[in-house]
Amino acid sequence: MIVPAVLLAVILPNLGERQLPGRAQGIPLRLAPAVGDCVSTPFRPDRQETGALAVVADADLRIGPCDGTRYGEVTAVLDGAGAYDGANSDGRYLSGEFAGAAYVCDYQTQDYQGVPAALRGGALFADIWSSRLFTPSVSVVPDERQRAAGQNWTACVAFRVDAAEQVAPFDASVRDLYRTGTPPADAGSCEDVADPAVARAVPCGRPHQVELMATSTTMLVDSATGQLVTDPLLPECVALVGLLTRRPDLDAEGGLTVSVDASYRKQATGEAVGDPGAQTDEVLQDLRCRVVALAGRTLSGTLLGLGDRPVPWT
Repeated sequence: MIVPAVLLAVILPNLGERQLPGRAQGIPLRLAPAVGDCVSTPFRPDRQETGALAVVADADLRIGPCDGTRYGEVTAVLDGAGAYDGANSDGRYLSGEFAGAAYVCDYQTQDYQGVPAALRGGALFADIWSSRLFTPSVSVVPDERQRAAGQNWTACVAFRVDAAEQVAPFDASVRDLYRTGTPPADAGSCEDVADPAVARAVPCGRPHQVELMATSTTMLVDSATGQLVTDPLLPECVALVGLLTRRPDLDAEGGLTVSVDASYRKQATGEAVGDPGAQTDEVLQDLRCRVVALAGRTLSGTLLGLGDRPVPWT
């Protein structure tokens, strides 16, 4: 029997869309994510042989428009950087190129957030202070099906962790949060009270007296001169606070002070030293650059990128 062409034109397209019993259906192949997309499902970065963190974009990882809870935000998409080593079919071990891509992702994420250039890539401010304030990044790479289809990309994804070091959701975009002074209230690293001996870490969105800006570790005795290092690096701490808050005179703000606290430990064993006294040889001092609210006042948000905005007093 001859089937009229018109009838075929009606039947065949419908058959192509229907899911017939016993017939395998194709699964649409996802394309590379775009800058500004969000990861809407929890994930756990894997530490690769290179030491880099990575996540494989398998079916459980949802990346798309930021229309709900976000666990990550795409800050860059690198073309071809982070290709898999072909010998590793499970996609869990990456070639040496990937370590470079992960390093690039750190820079890309910091640029996306507006991190001051002087602090990008783990740079030490004034060759002294190390800032721990910025959102970490992880590289998301194609799964096996995507690689088989020729996809070869690395998406740089900013994420956040909670006090238990688990990936945590966040509500606002991290784009330009330091450049425009709009970080979320709980960004940064804060402590409930000013006394470091009893202080506890708290989210910066909760009432707190201290925001930690940077850390440094130095020898208590200068190995070159043999002299006791008594300068707690306060001028450099004040300058760094001005850079991070976008308010160079923050230490002149009523009710706030910029300070450096120190603790001591033996270099060989790490054993705490309460008062170095005469035990100055081979003793390290751990320094912390911080902003402290005075007279029992508390803050309700981060000071990062504050600029001309009011201080977020509780």
